[in-house]
Amino acid sequence: MELSQLKTFVQVASSGSLSKAGAVLRTAQPALSRQIRLLEEELGIRLFDRHGRGMALTDAGRQVLQDAGRVLTAVDQLKENISYTQSRLSGTVTLGLPPTLSDIISVPLIIEAKEKHPELKIHLIDSYTGYLLEYLMKGEIDCAILYDPRGTHPLRSEFLANEELFLVSPYDPQIECGDTIPFHQALPLVTLLPSRQHGLRRILDDLASRVSLEFTPQVEADSFPALKDLVVRGFGYTILPIASLHHEIHENKMSIRRIENPSPRRRLFLSYPPNKPANRNVNFVSEVIKKLVTKSTNAGTFPQLR
Repeated sequence: MELSQLKTFVQVASSGSLSKAGAVLRTAQPALSRQIRLLEEELGIRLFDRHGRGMALTDAGRQVLQDAGRVLTAVDQLKENISYTQSRLSGTVTLGLPPTLSDIISVPLIIEAKEKHPELKIHLIDSYTGYLLEYLMKGEIDCAILYDPRGTHPLRSEFLANEELFLVSPYDPQIECGDTIPFHQALPLVTLLPSRQHGLRRILDDLASRVSLEFTPQVEADSFPALKDLVVRGFGYTILPIASLHHEIHENKMSIRRIENPSPRRRLFLSYPPNKPANRNVNFVSEVIKKLVTKSTNAGTFPQLR
C-alpha cells in the first residue's frame, strides 16, 4: 500500500468522481482508477459503488476513509516534526471566516503570523457558516469561526464569544452613539435581511416568535456586501453585527442602535474537522484568534463581542 493510493482514495471520496478528482490532483483518470483498483485488491473490499453520476463510498469505504484521514494526518505531522524545529513554523493553515468578522480577525492574524513565523502561510476563506461547516466536514479547511454550529455535526468546537446584533440604518444625525431601541420597535423597521437559510435570520425569527411579533422583509439578500450597500443607499434598515461596519459608521454613512428587551445575539465558536487532529500550525492560529477575540472583548474595541 502506498501513500499516493490513500491520497487518491481520499480525493475521489471527497470529489465524488474520478474526473473531478483528476482535475484536483492533475492526474489522468485511468491512473486514478488503477490506484483505486489496486487499493481495493490489497484490502480485499470494494471501496466505491460506481454509477452514472459518479462514485459513492460503500460502508467499508466510509470506514477506510476515516482511517486513511488519520494516517495521512499522522504522516504530515511526522514530516512537519522532522522538517522544522519546534520554534519555527512553516506550511499553510486554511482558516474559514464569516464575512462579518474579517475586520477583527484577518489582518491582525496575518500580521502576527508574519512577525512570529514568516514561513507560515495563512489562507483565508470568507464564507457563511453553512458553507464553512461543509468545508470542515470534508476536511478541506483546518479550522473555522462558526455561528452556533448545529449539534448534529461531530465537530470539535470551542466557545469564543457572544456577538450582539444591532439595528443598522442609513445615516441619521439625530441618532447618537449609545442610543437603544426595544426589539418590538426595531423589528417592524427592518426591510432588508438574509433569507431563512441564514443563521442570523433564524435568530430573529425565533425571537419574533417568542414575543409574538410578525414581520416580512421587503428584500432578502444572503450577501453581506449587498445588505451594507442597500442600507448606505437608503433602501432600508437591517440587523447586523457591526464588526465590519466601522468604516461606514465612521464616515457617517450608517447609524446604529443597540436592540434591547430582548437583545439578539449569536454565539461564536472556533471549530475543527472531526477526523483531522490539529497540528502545531493550527494550534498557533487558534491561540492567536482566541487572543484577538479576548483582547477586543476586554478593551471594548468591538462592543458587539461579549
